[in-house]
Amino acid sequence: MGKRWTMAAVILIPMALSATQGAPAPADKNKAKGEKAEFKLYNSYFVSNKADIKDGSTYKAFADQTSFETIFRPTPPLIGKKREYLPKDVFDTKIVAAVIKQGNKMVEYKVEKVTVDKDTLYVQYTTTSKDTPSATFAASLILTVDKGKIATVIFLEDGKKAGTAKIEK
Repeated sequence: MGKRWTMAAVILIPMALSATQGAPAPADKNKAKGEKAEFKLYNSYFVSNKADIKDGSTYKAFADQTSFETIFRPTPPLIGKKREYLPKDVFDTKIVAAVIKQGNKMVEYKVEKVTVDKDTLYVQYTTTSKDTPSATFAASLILTVDKGKIATVIFLEDGKKAGTAKIEK
């Protein structure tokens, strides 16, 4: 009986290995695809108290100033701290992608990569958070990237697809 199992293993294992060699690896849907895209981060905005943002996560893409300003307001200047705001003509050549996390946590974002594949922008990032049971925060990640032909933004957070936003033109 032992010789039969050995013989089966000798025949089947090389067959299984040769079947997987040369086969393309499955695409990882939770990783940014395409070519690297240049981006710029902005942290000089807060979520307006008039914005219709619920607790949890919200994913947005903006192609114009008016839409952006329905959600975000510029933070006031602080002594000794230089603020950087979106240039007045930013929407002539760029789009803005944004994530908002609202709730009883302080959230920090770290962008790992931003890529473009055809008409899709991928924003891949990680988060760290600290519970704040007695306070509510709205933490945002805001970045700009060249418009190109981008129609959709896919947000990949902590190794998982977290959300999608369509760009309204």
